[in-house]
Amino acid sequence: MTDSIRHAGRWTLEDRFASPWHYLPVEVPPGTGALRVELEYERADGTVLDLGCFGPGGFRGWSGGARESFVIARDAATPGYLPGELEAGTWQVAIGVHRVPPDGAGYRLIATLSSALGSSLGLPPAPLAPVIVGLLVLLIGATFGFNSGYAINPARDFGPRVFTAVAGWGNEVFRAGHGWWWVPIVAPCIGGLLGGWVYDACVGNRFADAGRFVPKA
Repeated sequence: MTDSIRHAGRWTLEDRFASPWHYLPVEVPPGTGALRVELEYERADGTVLDLGCFGPGGFRGWSGGARESFVIARDAATPGYLPGELEAGTWQVAIGVHRVPPDGAGYRLIATLSSALGSSLGLPPAPLAPVIVGLLVLLIGATFGFNSGYAINPARDFGPRVFTAVAGWGNEVFRAGHGWWWVPIVAPCIGGLLGGWVYDACVGNRFADAGRFVPKA
């Protein structure tokens, strides 16, 4: 069973001058298993809104302007937020009006309440998160380990090379493998940019209208 609570409006410079922090109430009924909050706002002219959450018992998380959504559940939560029981009562979604243009910025916030656990809202159970990350690293290593020496990032490869060079092996550690040492430093940078471009081209453009959302007055 799910239920949604919506807030929409426009943050102005008057709101920013009155207080940098504003709070949107979300009534959480007894038996709620998970809370998902999604924030959309106009991003023109460098608008930045921060996002956080307080429950009846106090602070439950903060992500600033780094995230547009979060999930809090009994057994899992978005990084930066605290998992645990969702107390019945009035929760407050904190909005930090960090930067808005002179004519303001429209916003829309949707809070989805579910009686199910966090996995139903896109989060794996907390005990599985390290296992999933470990399996991902193992998969990368099994795929590229033989031909790259398991150099999945600069820290994994360059640090040991520097240590062995200082320990007595000298410049040979940088000549080994036909001078492979620079690839784990450059490749993640290129891969990150290329991955972001592929995401924007294949996935991100499907949500292009979210940044141009204009709420009703």
